[in-house]
Amino acid sequence: MSKLEEFSWKRRLDFDACTMCGRCQDVCPAYLAGTPLSPKQVILKLRGLMHEGNGRAIHGETISAEELWACTTCMACVEACPAFIDIVDTIVDLRRYLALRRARCRGPPA
Repeated sequence: MSKLEEFSWKRRLDFDACTMCGRCQDVCPAYLAGTPLSPKQVILKLRGLMHEGNGRAIHGETISAEELWACTTCMACVEACPAFIDIVDTIVDLRRYLALRRARCRGPPA
């Protein structure tokens, strides 16, 4: 996913449903280990992008590749979320876009 419009209405609703409690961040092993990932900040950045509508890119400008690749997909954040937001699926979709873009840039093996 490279554009906010590519997310389902449910995912976009989840960005708005975040209560900003920080429980996801409090249990995230990647965040606790000091990586750039904060599940809470990923959600808030996507929410901000959704409400600003200024055409900023998701990848690079809003969320770094380092943030996305730091996720261990352990689902601790999802289990701790009182609003049942599945940020892991969002992160995996964003990582999939990065991987596919990189593969296209490299082209087929010679």
